[in-house]
Amino acid sequence: MTSEPRLAESPVTRRRSPQTLRDAWIALAGLSAVFLFEMLDNSILNVALPSIGRSLDASTVALQWVTGVYAVVFGGLMLAFGAVADRFGRRRVMLIGLALLALASLATFWVTDAGELIAVRAAMGVAAAMTTPGSAALAFRLFDTESLRVRAITLISTVGLVGLAIGPTLGGLVLAVAPWQVLLLVNVPVAVFAAVGIRFGIAKDDPADLHRDPADIVGGLLGTATIVLVLVAPTLFVNAGVRSWAPWAVTAGAVVSAVLFVLRERSARHPLLDLALVARPLVSSGLAYKAATGVAMAGMGYLVTLQLQLAWGWPPALAALGQPFWRAPAPNGWPDTAADWAAPEAMVRRIDFAWALAGRSDAADPVALAETVQGPLLDPATRRAMQRAASRREALTLFLTAPAFQRR
Repeated sequence: MTSEPRLAESPVTRRRSPQTLRDAWIALAGLSAVFLFEMLDNSILNVALPSIGRSLDASTVALQWVTGVYAVVFGGLMLAFGAVADRFGRRRVMLIGLALLALASLATFWVTDAGELIAVRAAMGVAAAMTTPGSAALAFRLFDTESLRVRAITLISTVGLVGLAIGPTLGGLVLAVAPWQVLLLVNVPVAVFAAVGIRFGIAKDDPADLHRDPADIVGGLLGTATIVLVLVAPTLFVNAGVRSWAPWAVTAGAVVSAVLFVLRERSARHPLLDLALVARPLVSSGLAYKAATGVAMAGMGYLVTLQLQLAWGWPPALAALGQPFWRAPAPNGWPDTAADWAAPEAMVRRIDFAWALAGRSDAADPVALAETVQGPLLDPATRRAMQRAASRREALTLFLTAPAFQRR
């Protein structure tokens, strides 16, 4: 049997290369923690926005920037910090980013208004931009075979995606017993854990592996400007309206900077981004799919929690657990396990659990619960049927199977 070919590595890296994932568990734990923080910070604050607004007396626009500034800074600086890490060391830049994350999260203790919280979130976006580009590169550095590298990347990605999925629910449950500041302070132990794993699990940067080519500073500035303007433009359209000149000016600036960035990367001797690689159908389609799904998931999580809490008055714990049954599945649209999850009986159990966490004294009244869930859309026929039901469970099942709820 032919052994798997090994890729060329430096002598230091080859001597220290683990032969199994278990051999590299310290490093993989640290890298997984890094990706977990990046994904959690994208979603965990959504369910806390109403609580933050009341605590800091923040406007809706300010709350939008509390979440939006993280994505703007993160996305805008990621290309630039990728180039920096290539030249000064991926491990070194990641450790600095983790230190910045811990300090920025600790600053939450002293936040007294929305502006200060936005500044903290911006600093966390800088930290995420410093840690993200090196995650995959450091995972590749650990192993000298393709199969182990792929398995390591899969493990790290899975941990991060789990964090993205459970972020809103976890945030809502935490808010049932702790203030919203805990959602950001939790980054401190995560950053320390990740730094320890990377410090002791990954070898120091090898000077021979660092890039010596001149940095494409112009390309970096144009790329950062393009990403920032693209992310800011939709917010301005919502806040200022389509009749305002500001969103159109930002949109035009985004188009101009994007065109200049492409021209720069095509002509630069050492481009920041290999456009030929991005133009490959497999790469471009994957990036487009990831962008579309990311926007859809972020938008749904943001809008659903605001609708549940601001419009319907749900407490954070109930809103967090209510998101999974926000929309009933179409017939035969999900596998049996998901259908079981969305079945009325299972939904009744989750409602009861969330209601108990919310500490509602009227939890025994199914009509009161239905009015909270459905709001003014609870139709009279369903209300009468629930009042005539023989048991509370039967009343809630009637509500969850009512046509008005199924259409949501």
